[in-house]
Amino acid sequence: MSAKFSRLGIPCPHCQSRASGDKVRRITRTLSEVTYRCSNVRCGCNFVVSVETVRMLTLPSIPDPTVNVPLSPHIRRGALQAVMEHGRIADLRNGDFIAGQAENLDLFEQQQEAHAP
Repeated sequence: MSAKFSRLGIPCPHCQSRASGDKVRRITRTLSEVTYRCSNVRCGCNFVVSVETVRMLTLPSIPDPTVNVPLSPHIRRGALQAVMEHGRIADLRNGDFIAGQAENLDLFEQQQEAHAP
């Protein structure tokens, strides 16, 4: 069990006492289930919580093209484009970075294509 989930206490759905994460089961790259245990011994409730990555607050330094998670609307597109044009680009085929411009990468067009019906 990750120490972070055990520190992330949430209320028991029945008695409202603090419940701590006990174990994690990864379902997909963006979805996990966490088993929680109520700290109230009289209640004794165990329950499962879904934890899902729903949006990206920042761009990852080493993006995985197989992971499709939308960007948060608070990210300014102009700032992102500047980072992409002047930053280092990850070559995911071999794990190295390629120096240079990100001219051929358009993050926003890729997202629109991914969400198109």
